[in-house]
Amino acid sequence: MALRMATPVRDKFGTYYCRIGVPVELRDIIGKRELKRSLRTKDPNQAKVRFGPVYAEFSKTIENARRLLAGEPILTSKDIEILSERWLRRAVDETENKARYRDWFHWTTEVDPVTGREYQYADSPILWTLNETSKRGEEDELAQRADEVIGEDLKGFLKENQIALPSQSAEYKNLLLRASAKLRELIEHTSARERGRYTEPVTKLANQPLSTERAPKGLTVLEAWEAFLKKLAREEGEKTAQRRGDDYRASVFGLAEFLGNAPINTITAENLKEYRDFLYSLPKRPSKAIKQLPIKEQANEATKQGLETLSRLTVRNRMVHCSALFNAALDMPGSGLTRNPMEGVKLPSKTTRADTGRKYEIQPDSLPLIFGGDWFNLADYPRRNRFGLGGFWIPLITYYCGARLEEVAAMNAADIRKVQDVWVLEFRFDGQGRELKNLQSVRSVPIHKDLLQLGLADYANRVGPDGKLWPSLRPNPKGKYGYNLSKRFGVYLQEIGAKNSSKPMHGFRHLFPTLMREIGYDDITTAQVLGHSSAPRLQTSLYGSFSLQARRRIIDELPSLPNLEGIKATLAEVSASVPP
Repeated sequence: MALRMATPVRDKFGTYYCRIGVPVELRDIIGKRELKRSLRTKDPNQAKVRFGPVYAEFSKTIENARRLLAGEPILTSKDIEILSERWLRRAVDETENKARYRDWFHWTTEVDPVTGREYQYADSPILWTLNETSKRGEEDELAQRADEVIGEDLKGFLKENQIALPSQSAEYKNLLLRASAKLRELIEHTSARERGRYTEPVTKLANQPLSTERAPKGLTVLEAWEAFLKKLAREEGEKTAQRRGDDYRASVFGLAEFLGNAPINTITAENLKEYRDFLYSLPKRPSKAIKQLPIKEQANEATKQGLETLSRLTVRNRMVHCSALFNAALDMPGSGLTRNPMEGVKLPSKTTRADTGRKYEIQPDSLPLIFGGDWFNLADYPRRNRFGLGGFWIPLITYYCGARLEEVAAMNAADIRKVQDVWVLEFRFDGQGRELKNLQSVRSVPIHKDLLQLGLADYANRVGPDGKLWPSLRPNPKGKYGYNLSKRFGVYLQEIGAKNSSKPMHGFRHLFPTLMREIGYDDITTAQVLGHSSAPRLQTSLYGSFSLQARRRIIDELPSLPNLEGIKATLAEVSASVPP
């Protein structure tokens, strides 16, 4: 015999409804012969959509009744607490909507016997009765009193939530006791509201599912990730979404693999603590062969081979990335997430700014070694470098203006020009692979006199006004023009024993503020040149302008590089034989 699927039923007026007959043995518990509710539509397609949730509710009611009949408890102590907080929230909402605060209390006026002054306080015979019963420790009597006070309201609440809980059951008695304990919070709230103040009763557990409820399946980690990137692209642009995607990918994909791409609303703080602790065992720079392994096998290989593992700061950053995804998912349709589980996870301590600066900064005493080495002195430099003249010029420019590597590497030839009789480098955002970190439209930095003497302006004129300033540079798959150059320059620093920065070319940007302080300029002035939007500010710094002539004078005070004459001679020789 074929099973008949449950479907909406239509009445004589054409309106669809959901109906489930209650088994005979459960009718005394549920109190009905059938469960029936209108779906409020005559459209069959809409009826199918609305039928599912209602049918699930009715099925849950019948299942609860079966468990009661079998003598099984259907509510745990936590369930009782969840329901009591849901009831409190419902009572608060009703009093707020109707502004009927006096349903729960009245004002009593008394005179202070010492001062003779009158004062008012919220009083309630309901609360007084329950308190007196509670003092005697008679639980059955207390439950009886609570049933007289809030029983009808509580039964209506249970009915609304499709919870079949017979009034003679122990679970109902326990719920009465916990709900009556919430009356003090309710009265404190309603009396404060009538005085024009607002309080927030504690209902932290009210959003949690009961043990008999299943949280609806939400988006998986990777589904949420896709929605996150689409939202970023829509609100902040494709380039921002791509950059954020590149930054967060290892963190999010690692979490998805570690937890089996679980629905995001089922992930707990405990899951995230396990992931955080696991990250410490992953290799820092895995080979291609190790990268292809499952994430847990990568950790095993790191242990076997004694590889360097992720640092505390990297673990912190990966957890912060995951937290950003959870925060975004709170506002995603269908995520099912109501709270960021990262709230219960302690992050590794953050490396201090001073530590970060020392990690990245190229030290001043290593400059003679760097700029006096083979990279800048040998006539056969092109064979070593393979980046055209860009490989020669870019380290010089980043030293003299503190620019970011990619800002310089992605420049067009027309970005070197004269403005107000000052030669400048223009770093701009145009949405085509050339962008400033803080998305300013343009930042003009005067060119240091040494760069002009070396012939930077003449070089730009030789390249011509159209096209890239460094034609020999090719972007990597992520569109970064300076990536391969930075990697090769790092090898050079390693060979000469000068690599003390994890980001070699970026080390010049961190060196720049040190040099500015040494010649007497404050951090606000330095930030203007570097393009930092979050610079420390005084009120006076918000007034007036900072002219190009003033910035040129500041830039020109930076100390000249060591071996400048040798660099100039090598550059002249190389420029004659190497295309841009």
